[in-house]
Amino acid sequence: MDKISKYIIDLLKDYREIRAHFPYFSEDSIGNKTFSSPDYYQQNGHNLKFEFDKVLTKSDIERLNRIGNWINQSALIRLAAILDQEDIIKKSSDVDKNIEGHREMEILFKLRNKFAHSRGVYNPQKNEQLMSEIIECFSLEKKVYDKYPIPIDEVIDKIFEKSLIYAKSKLKQQSDDGSL
Repeated sequence: MDKISKYIIDLLKDYREIRAHFPYFSEDSIGNKTFSSPDYYQQNGHNLKFEFDKVLTKSDIERLNRIGNWINQSALIRLAAILDQEDIIKKSSDVDKNIEGHREMEILFKLRNKFAHSRGVYNPQKNEQLMSEIIECFSLEKKVYDKYPIPIDEVIDKIFEKSLIYAKSKLKQQSDDGSL
């Protein structure tokens, strides 16, 4: 396994483990104080039991979900940093449109800039194009979002998967043309 693939896979494993401790809590969680890991995390080897000292309120759910969203943003920033550090992609305009995964990589780097150089808050007046790209690329439900939709199973896993494909293709391309 090449070192870039290892870096990406290690980051994905760490990210999933961290996120398993901060899963998404639906409003159905309000009034409960014990939970098990959602199926997604159990399928990835993280079968946790949660027991809070009090029943969760709407405010608790919103806070926990904000933390989960922050973790999602951080994982994307780190993934982009790996691709940048290893000279695969420096910015979204560097993405080679002839390589599989180019759309996901463009979105990754645009999101990275939003999250790393701002409060990471979605502004419909300024970010309509990026939101449309995310919805189309990941076949998300067309609805009004109050933040960038980056759920682990529908978006982040796919970005990680495509980053592996893209990086391998880019490494091969660099090797073939002697630029490695």
